[in-house]
Formats: sequence, C-alpha cells, structure tokens
Amino acid sequence: PIQIQQINKARMRFGVVSHTIFFFAEYDNYINNLSPAQFERAYPIRTFNDNLTYFALSSDRPATTWADADNVFTSIKAAVLRKAYDGDDIGQAEAIKVPQAILLYTGRARALAPLVGVGLISPGHEGSFIVLDRDIFTTPAEEIDEVQVSETYIQGDRVYERGSSNKH
Repeated sequence: PIQIQQINKARMRFGVVSHTIFFFAEYDNYINNLSPAQFERAYPIRTFNDNLTYFALSSDRPATTWADADNVFTSIKAAVLRKAYDGDDIGQAEAIKVPQAILLYTGRARALAPLVGVGLISPGHEGSFIVLDRDIFTTPAEEIDEVQVSETYIQGDRVYERGSSNKH
C-alpha cells in the first residue's frame, strides 16, 4: 500500500505492467521460496487494477519454461481464476473479472504506451484487431485458455485466418 501511494503521489507518471503467467507457471518456486506474507502479496492484480491509473497486463516475452507462456488467454485465465497450473490457489482475493482482464491487455495497456492511431477501433485509427472463435465474456473461466484467434486484421486487411493455408 505504501508503494502504491508513492506511485500515485509522484510528480512523474509511473506505469506498472505485470505478467500473470509467472505466478501460474512457476507456482512451485514461489510457494517454496516466499514467506506466507510475501506469497499473499505476490502479483496483486486486483489491488493494482483498483488503485493504479497506469497499470496493465502483458504477455510480452515472459521468461519462463511454460510451454505456451505468451498465450494471453492462459494469462487471462490465471488472472481470473487465480489458480496455478496444478489448480492450487494463488490468491483468490486478487482475482479479477474477464472484462477487467481484457481491458488490462487492451485499453489500459494503450494508456501506458500511447501510440498514435492504434489501440482503438475508431475513425482515424489503423484498424488492427483480432476475431476470436468464441465470446470470451461468456466462456467459462476454466476454458478461457482454449479460446483461439480465428482471424487477424492489420490496418483493416485480414492477414491471418485460422485453418487457412493461404497466408494473406
């Protein structure tokens, strides 16, 4: 709480970015090497979301041996369920809802790196987006890691279609 207050009161704007995949995938190392008090405070996603203006989640090049470490859907599942790869609890009090997780990967991330013309589907923006194979907001949390990208659009042009051998 003291560090959050210091960040919020600072004259300089600070952004905090976290990965949920570490706590999910490397659970054994955390539970074996942190005190119970440290473990309880590790990866406070809800606390950061609720108290920091400039907080986002990332899947950018995580340094873990997890087979699919940069799969954002695995990380969303971990943030929502707050369970490790083996189902052990990694802090239910810090769980967030699916819409919050999506916002942390999109709109809140955009606020940390305000690039001109990206990050919104709106006139004057470049029109890059993905289409999912199902509605992530109604998918059971336990199945979020099964969500797939069906199509990818860059600057309004479809450049990927799942199942298609034709690269656009």
